[in-house]
Amino acid sequence: MTSDNPNNPDTPPRDDSDGFWTAPALAKARTALFVVVLLIACEAVTRVYFARPDLASRSAATDNYATSYLLDQFRASKGDGPRVAFIGSSTMQGYINTTAERAFPTRVEALLRERYDLPNVRAFNLATAGNLYADYHALIAEVSRYDPALIVVPIQIRLLSREENGRMTHPEYSAFWAGLKDAPTLKRWAGISPGASVEYRLEHAAARVSKLYAYRGLVPRSASHSDDGPMERWGTWFASTFGYLTERRLMELRRTPAHYDAPYLWTVAPRSLIKRHSRALRRLDFTDKNSQWRFLTRVPIDFPDTPILFYISPLNRPMIDDERLFVWTSTMKELRGRLREILTKNGADLIDASEWIDQKHFSDVDHFNMTGHEAFAEKLAPLVTERLSGGEAAR
Repeated sequence: MTSDNPNNPDTPPRDDSDGFWTAPALAKARTALFVVVLLIACEAVTRVYFARPDLASRSAATDNYATSYLLDQFRASKGDGPRVAFIGSSTMQGYINTTAERAFPTRVEALLRERYDLPNVRAFNLATAGNLYADYHALIAEVSRYDPALIVVPIQIRLLSREENGRMTHPEYSAFWAGLKDAPTLKRWAGISPGASVEYRLEHAAARVSKLYAYRGLVPRSASHSDDGPMERWGTWFASTFGYLTERRLMELRRTPAHYDAPYLWTVAPRSLIKRHSRALRRLDFTDKNSQWRFLTRVPIDFPDTPILFYISPLNRPMIDDERLFVWTSTMKELRGRLREILTKNGADLIDASEWIDQKHFSDVDHFNMTGHEAFAEKLAPLVTERLSGGEAAR
């Protein structure tokens, strides 16, 4: 074997295979570099994806992790025209009964642009499945800091059950209460311990630093959630290919707009869903003993200068008007009276939409199918327009 060094014939020849990319001793360094490059690439792709102004029509779809991105967009869009924030739960979000671009907040924006001469209006669907009034209050606290032209908030009677007392579905939202005078009281109402509050504030801070961190749960969650997210399509394909998804979940993922548009979906709703809703409706509590009621009725007190439109969310009356479950006339009379007594007295803007939607558009007690979202948008859009034209529409 000939040496590569003529001055020292005993020097072994150089092995070109022992460079950075092949040397066994540098295997860990190559792995570390690969991980760093992968993280940077994911971060870049995610940032580009969420920088789009038409991000799923600015809807959280069925993924809670999108909320921080949408809030970032809301914050950054100040001065671009009137901005309407829709804050609610799955009935507003769209859940699995519609696609993000056809959820009614998105349809309202389209109608305001096309029919009501508001070409620069933007609607942000900040609703997330599972939100309770403790979550609503925290989100309103955050959104109100960025001068919204209007915040639209549903009053969902099912969420005013004693079963929800002392709960908050997404305690990471507790960070949004930081600027309020009585934040410790609010956290106590939501059943959040001081230690947990600190932890969630740190998580929120980390999410603000890294968008990838905020989306850390996308892929593992894809086996049980919608495939609307930027990485969930791959995750769902992987899960279905390797047998992680149940037959029912696969059927959900394969649904077409024709399935979403089907009328009277509530007549074939799963029995477990009906039982859960029935249990909640039997335990309604419109008093301060119920923390959800307290959070709802505190909104006009805590945010007196924020334009907020409350509406009593549409209900599927034929499904629930049952003496054993929910006596419509007396229960709705009590709810309307209590809301007028507290919300309206404190200057809240309240409309009763409880009977706006025909039963054929419901998929259960209060969720709509796609045509229901479109029908509700048609009724809500002119009311939103009135509020915008009467306020500071240029915000």
